[in-house]
Amino acid sequence: TYRIGGLMPGDYAATASTDELYGVSAPKTLLGLAETSDDVEIRAYPTASVSGRIVVDEVGTGCDDGSVTIVEESLGRRQTGATDDYGELVVMGIRPGTYSLTAACRGYLRTDPIALEIG
Repeated sequence: TYRIGGLMPGDYAATASTDELYGVSAPKTLLGLAETSDDVEIRAYPTASVSGRIVVDEVGTGCDDGSVTIVEESLGRRQTGATDDYGELVVMGIRPGTYSLTAACRGYLRTDPIALEIG
């Protein structure tokens, strides 16, 4: 349980996330001038991760300057992950939903979006 204070007047929804959990307060909290909220409860739910490797040739050379973008258009969620020196990456904290995944590597064409169902 949390309290919200010291913000400009308006509607606020508190969120909390880790690599394995995501939560958002419901309903939104309305704050007036110099007002502190009543207790705000955030319920966190499990999330998933996407891991993989971007390769640039048939031999399996990893892309050391690549990224993956995971988008859920219906809710406007967008998460990205960058490759390491071997082309490997992990994107954590992905909530259940239907996503499109696009991979890119500097100097190469971006992939067409791939459909991805989480949860």
